[in-house]
Amino acid sequence: YKGEMLELSEIIPKAVDFYMKALNETVDINVATYAGYKLAYIYLVNSQSKESAKYTQKIAKAKPDYFAKYFLASVEMMNDYVNIQDYKSASTIASCLAKTVGKNNDEHEKLLRDAGIWLSLTDDKKEALKVLNKYIKIYRNGTFIDEIVIAKDSLFKALKASALL
Repeated sequence: YKGEMLELSEIIPKAVDFYMKALNETVDINVATYAGYKLAYIYLVNSQSKESAKYTQKIAKAKPDYFAKYFLASVEMMNDYVNIQDYKSASTIASCLAKTVGKNNDEHEKLLRDAGIWLSLTDDKKEALKVLNKYIKIYRNGTFIDEIVIAKDSLFKALKASALL
């Protein structure tokens, strides 16, 4: 947790070095995930979004439920990605949170909607369609159903157009 102290002291380069060392040398998945999460955050707030996205994707693969451990910070990170139009990273976090909190959580519907809508803004149209269909299956009369149907229709048009090319 020396990295946190360095981070709080605004000695960011040393904090990054410390988190990198922790990430590369530990065998403990929790320590590695924590270091990756901190690196994703530091890189994001320091306008290095590609580096940040790399760690976000690694966390999603290794321990997707980790984002829920820091739910509010993860939502903030997710929104920061949206603000810089990195919809893939935002969708990744939304998907991880939605899976972790489950259908009985009040946030689930919005997170699933966000994951599908944001993913539809990327090149990953087929995966976006799966997420949108999942929303429709779970929330047939949901709060965001109109928005989801519009996004799904747009995806069909995009997929048809790409199939014709």
